[in-house]
Amino acid sequence: MSSWNEIRGDTERLRSLPCGIHQSTGIKLNLYSMSPKTSTPKEGSKTCIDLCDKGESSADGFTSPQGCILCNVGFYQDQYGATECKQCPNGYTTVAKGSTSMADCGTIPTVSSFGSPSMVVDVDENGIAELVCMADGPPAPTFKVNKEIPVPDGYGGTWKVEYIKSGDVVTGIRVTIEKVTEYDAGKYSCVATNIFGSDSQDLNLNVHIGGSGGGSGAGQ
Repeated sequence: MSSWNEIRGDTERLRSLPCGIHQSTGIKLNLYSMSPKTSTPKEGSKTCIDLCDKGESSADGFTSPQGCILCNVGFYQDQYGATECKQCPNGYTTVAKGSTSMADCGTIPTVSSFGSPSMVVDVDENGIAELVCMADGPPAPTFKVNKEIPVPDGYGGTWKVEYIKSGDVVTGIRVTIEKVTEYDAGKYSCVATNIFGSDSQDLNLNVHIGGSGGGSGAGQ
């Protein structure tokens, strides 16, 4: 009888053998067949049948006779030959049918905060306004802060944008407006977006004219 190492090491011989139990060695070879997508319906069989692909399932895990069905939205399958799909954790869902990884699971992002709880930021003219927006997914969203009525070129303060991270994941955005002018006053929105959709929050920036010139407003 050939040893396991002899069978494993002989690539050409291995490829010529069926994917079931080889009669002379008693070694199950489907793990070393040309494709991980084939197997045998029962021990001892030399007939290779295609397995359901990742993202699919069937009653017995094979493509025939009934065929494979794509995993429904909210489910995934990361292995070949599955008899059922795995449900996304934590109430998450998927964008479409046929997902092949738990990484496909997620949800619409939620903006947890934008500015102060009152949704109002007060700042003196020529001061500094800080607008902080935080949100989460998964997957991690992208962020954008806009002013409802844009400031005319050359009339507003200077914007500085930086992203807030937890490790390698972006969790928020900080917009700092330096030397605020009366034109910077108004309604601002923060929009967080991922492949599942978007969420937003608004705040109002009040600019006090004739103040001390150094006052600042922070929204966190």
